[in-house]
This record gives sequence, C-alpha cells and structure tokens, in this order.
Amino acid sequence: MASKPQCQVDGVRLKYTLGLLAELAGVDARIKPHTRSSGEKNLVDDPRLSDASHVLTAQLCEWADVMLVVGSSVITEALMRGRPALYLKYLHDNTTLFEDLGACWIIHDEVELKNALLSLQADKTAVPYGDENVAEYLSEVVYGRKSGRDVLQDYEQFIVGCTSKCWTD
Repeated sequence: MASKPQCQVDGVRLKYTLGLLAELAGVDARIKPHTRSSGEKNLVDDPRLSDASHVLTAQLCEWADVMLVVGSSVITEALMRGRPALYLKYLHDNTTLFEDLGACWIIHDEVELKNALLSLQADKTAVPYGDENVAEYLSEVVYGRKSGRDVLQDYEQFIVGCTSKCWTD
C-alpha cells in the first residue's frame, strides 16, 4: 500500500523494494498504489508483481497474510484484522501515529524487510510489537479513546439527531 505523492516517498528505493519483493520465494506480493493518486500508474511495471489497483483495500486486507505500508491509514484496517503490519519507514522521513505508538513493525531498510518477511513465513505471529500497542492505536484512531465504543451506533445517533433537529428548527 503506497502513500500519497505529497508524502515524498523515495521512488528509487520504492522501485528497488518492489524488485526485492518480486524475487522472494514464497511471497505473492500485490501492489496497490494510493487510491486517489494518478502519479503512480507505472508503479507496478515488474511482470512478477500483481497490480492490485482494481481491488478494494478491505478485500486486500482480508486476503493478505501481511501488510506492507508506506505511511497509509490502511494500516488501521490491517491492525483491526490482526494482520502483521510492516511499516516501510525507510522510504520517507515522515512520522506517523502508528509509528509513535509502536503499533507496527518499523522497517528501517531493505535487508530488515527481507528478514522480517522470511521470519513471518515461519511464524505469522512473531511480530516485535505488542497487542497493547495496537489496542492503544485503535483506541485513539477508531474509538476516540473510549474502549468498546460502538462507533457506527454513535455515528447513526449523531445523524438521526441532526435530522431530528433540522425538522424541529
């Protein structure tokens, strides 16, 4: 999952990383450029990699054993589904909340990425971040710091309340 062009991703290293993924035995990598970006049309020009730009992000998160993220909020979906989330920090100089909270596997270079993927092939649960870090991130981003909150129910009540108020004013 690539991020927006404004995030200033190192394109040369990204291409190198994609080549590395294509060469790894036992890895079926699907590459999805940022959904609202038109500048990444040629991101997947290696015939050994699958372009997943036509696949819904939620479907990819459901299908994937591991998610590689370059600063995209899609990591939230992966973490909610309990998928190992590898954050390719080495591709840019930005800072993210999931990085600050330690809710992902922060990858610092291509060698570390390769080793992480090989490690996860052997044991998909062996990640260097804890459930408590993920829970804190999800509490902050999804549940508004209210554990166990039914966000959709709250949203529905808000909309109904707004609609009711509009009719009474």
